[in-house]
Amino acid sequence: MITPFNDCSTGVGQIFGTRAIKARNHAIDLGLLDEAKRDASKDSDIWAVWEKLHFNQSYNISTVPFMHILHAHENGMSRPGLTTSETDSEALLKFYQGNTAEAAQQAKLRMGLYRLLEDKYNSVFRGAEARGTNLRMR
Repeated sequence: MITPFNDCSTGVGQIFGTRAIKARNHAIDLGLLDEAKRDASKDSDIWAVWEKLHFNQSYNISTVPFMHILHAHENGMSRPGLTTSETDSEALLKFYQGNTAEAAQQAKLRMGLYRLLEDKYNSVFRGAEARGTNLRMR
């Protein structure tokens, strides 16, 4: 028997249309994103977002941080930022793939890349913020 479905993960971030809608709507509510809200219960909205996720890799990749923000909110964590602990970062990597033992194992593997990015790039921004330097582009 074939079971019909109206959504699946797609694009480089492997994001479902319904989850992207929820994450982007949450970001809109927080004032982080300025766009019209979509309805995750409407097939037409799911399809429109899925197509964007599938064909527009910039849109797909730009949705990933909103997914982390939503996962933090759903799991009672602080919004991710420059002061997010390594433990919370690993938890967010896990939640991105689900809340399973396999997702936890994959998150541990990804922490190597996280630490590399932290040491080479993020620490520069954390240090500048601690010194009160404004890093915004002018």
